[in-house]
Amino acid sequence: MRQRYNLESLQQYAATAFNTATELVYSYVGSDETKTPVARMTAMDWVKVLGGLGAGIAAVFGVLFLTTKENKSLQRQLFSPTVFWLVLSGLIHLWIEGSFVFFRTSSFIKPGLDYYAAGDFRYGSPMEAGTAAMEAITALLEGPLCWAVAFAAVHNKAWRHPAQLVLCTAQIYGLVWFILHPFFSKEGWKGHLTSDPFLFYFLVVGMNAPWAVVPVCLWLESWEALVGREGGGAGRRRGAKEKFETLAPSTPGSASVAEGRTRRRRGGGRE
Repeated sequence: MRQRYNLESLQQYAATAFNTATELVYSYVGSDETKTPVARMTAMDWVKVLGGLGAGIAAVFGVLFLTTKENKSLQRQLFSPTVFWLVLSGLIHLWIEGSFVFFRTSSFIKPGLDYYAAGDFRYGSPMEAGTAAMEAITALLEGPLCWAVAFAAVHNKAWRHPAQLVLCTAQIYGLVWFILHPFFSKEGWKGHLTSDPFLFYFLVVGMNAPWAVVPVCLWLESWEALVGREGGGAGRRRGAKEKFETLAPSTPGSASVAEGRTRRRRGGGRE
């Protein structure tokens, strides 16, 4: 009983300390003068977002593990950085970005959505139309595709790299659109993004920076794999042809037949 009381007290102290630190940060960053005040994120709000991500990652890895339970070599490939990124990225696309589009006002992580919208006004309620369309595509197509590529990577499927190339191309396109969109709108950069340095670099830049690095690396990986596969196939075909031509004269009478074919080709079909 005493241990339980101490644990509860420790949790209360931790939550109080976190909320105090959060208040200090908010007192520093303030709010944008032209937009709504910065949303408050309590300790429980962070637990919902981070806990949801953790539970989702565990669930997807659990499903992938079930598909490899009879193969130890595949299980060793399961917990790789690439597979982890694909699982996490798919969860963010499908759950968080999908919540922005389809459950903006009813999601149980609504405080987290509001907090991000304090940095990028396009994600407010209602969302900016072009942003909503792009995020709908991201959630419904790129999210499941991330998990499909993760499955293909674990099981060494032949279609892994073509699918990964498509996925990474879509992710890079989405990031470029995300960056360029404010420059081509009437409101401009200031009309879409916060002027507060903390919110800008933490939310707008920091939360999106991984998609400027990882998809590019995976795109290059798939490109090299596909080009190398095609080149290797051509090399194998040339090697087989050379081997056949080397072995063919060893057959009795084959040398004279080959010489006759050569003379006919040179003579236009006449010996």
